[in-house]
Amino acid sequence: MNIIARRDGVARAVYAGPASQRVVPNRNGRERMQVEHEEQNHRFVVRLPDGEAELGYAPQGAEVLNLHHTYVPSTARGQGVAEVLVKGALDYARQNGKRVIPTCPYVQAWLQKHPDQNDIVAAG
Repeated sequence: MNIIARRDGVARAVYAGPASQRVVPNRNGRERMQVEHEEQNHRFVVRLPDGEAELGYAPQGAEVLNLHHTYVPSTARGQGVAEVLVKGALDYARQNGKRVIPTCPYVQAWLQKHPDQNDIVAAG
C-alpha cells in the first residue's frame, strides 16, 4: 500500500499490489490501472481519461464492508475495470482483516466465477 497526497490535499491509499493493479487493454493500447481507496468517501476508485470508475461500499460495523455498487464510464466498459475494482476491494479487505457482503450484482457475479475468493464473504 502506498499513500499519495493529491492536489486537493486529501491523502489516499493506493493499492498497487499484484491483484489490485492490472494491465488491461484500452483504446490507446495497454495501460496500468491503480485502485485508490477513498475511505472517507467509502469507495474504491480507478481514475480514467473519461472519468472515474468506482466500487462503493457501506461499512457494516468495524469488520464488514457491504460492496453495494460499481460504476464504470461507458467508454471504458468491457476493459476489465470493474474486475480491477473488485480485486482491489477484496485485497484491501483481506489485508485489513475484514469481510465483505456482495450486494452489488457485478460483485456477486464475479464471486460466482471465482469461488476461491468466497472465503472473504461474510456469513449471512
